[in-house]
Amino acid sequence: MKTIEIIFPFFLLLFINCETCRSGLSITDTECFNEITYLDIENKYYRAGHFAMNSKGDLIIEYSHLQYRLFFGFKKNGKFYYPEMTKEIELQSDTIDPEVIRRYESTNYFVSLKNDINKQKEYLLSISSWITVLELYDFEDGNDSYDILESTNFTNLDRGIHSYIFQIL
Repeated sequence: MKTIEIIFPFFLLLFINCETCRSGLSITDTECFNEITYLDIENKYYRAGHFAMNSKGDLIIEYSHLQYRLFFGFKKNGKFYYPEMTKEIELQSDTIDPEVIRRYESTNYFVSLKNDINKQKEYLLSISSWITVLELYDFEDGNDSYDILESTNFTNLDRGIHSYIFQIL
């Protein structure tokens, strides 16, 4: 079994709140860094996580491996977004070729419908950095439902839509 160890260095720096940590900062200091999270995903090599924050202050990070998406997040109050810490979704479609759904990276944004003037409901829009699919996730419905659409169909352009922005995390 292979283990993927995901450490969020920017979170570690945000949660430093003791004088010991500030004065003698060391990554091996267990007084400061005592809640490092390891995600153990058997035989899946998730990579290229991209995060987005909704208007409520919740942070969601999406990692991709072929047709699988792994979501990890924090609510504004610092608790995990998902009860099981992560949510894994395997994308499937009756109309889209499975090869098109596979990817390793994305750029994510929270969006609202045009008619939703008060922006009451938000969806996570995930755009690949290559010509594949656009993914729209509804995490507020309790079912973590999603819609996928080939980017070429969404834009009516042969090259579709994709993002050249690639995050370091």
